[in-house]
Amino acid sequence: MKTKLLFTLLLALVIQFTYAQMTITQNGDIVTFTFDDNTLGDVWDANGNPINLYSWIDAVDTSDGNFNTIFGGWPGTVMTDNGGNIYELSVNLSTYYPNGTLISEIKYILNGVGGQTADLLGTAAGYTPF
Repeated sequence: MKTKLLFTLLLALVIQFTYAQMTITQNGDIVTFTFDDNTLGDVWDANGNPINLYSWIDAVDTSDGNFNTIFGGWPGTVMTDNGGNIYELSVNLSTYYPNGTLISEIKYILNGVGGQTADLLGTAAGYTPF
């Protein structure tokens, strides 16, 4: 089981760096996803075109056992174009979970003109469980 889990995490990291450079930061309950489309030669070639972020938290990844999609249904929410092929989107997790809920993982998919990624793990992009 440990080998399978390690392989899965390694595969997620490889996918993460192959398709997109996502950084996830936190400030209190606010979690911010920042996507750099300049990484690996502008793989997504967004150039101002919309990039959607679809994200969810599985019930097994929360202390209260509730599943939530945190940017609406598929295909997600259009990320804000900050210029220079940098895209960003933030969410206040207290909108979805009561104070004190522990969240161990956030999963996400990027989709748009560059296709779509596989399911990616927030912890691989800097999300720290809280």
